[in-house]
Amino acid sequence: MGLTLVFGVMGIVNFAQAEFLTLGMFVAYFAWKFLGLDPLIGSFLSFVVIFGLGVVVQMTLIQRVLNAPPVAQIFVTVGLLIVIENLTLI
Repeated sequence: MGLTLVFGVMGIVNFAQAEFLTLGMFVAYFAWKFLGLDPLIGSFLSFVVIFGLGVVVQMTLIQRVLNAPPVAQIFVTVGLLIVIENLTLI
């Protein structure tokens, strides 16, 4: 359902959308662990950080492939998925 919603709104299949949720979880966790923030406040911090990251990704990667063939869009979003997934493994 998430891919369908993103495709309907943005016109691009973003396979990396769930990875942004994972990054948000990590931001909230590290805000709790290292900064001692309440998890609810960490969630708001996570929202701001991931929103900013999403804007950067939109302006640098997604915007460039919106008019490209669907195969290029898939390559970019799957590549982003792989990069974010491997960053979370570090």
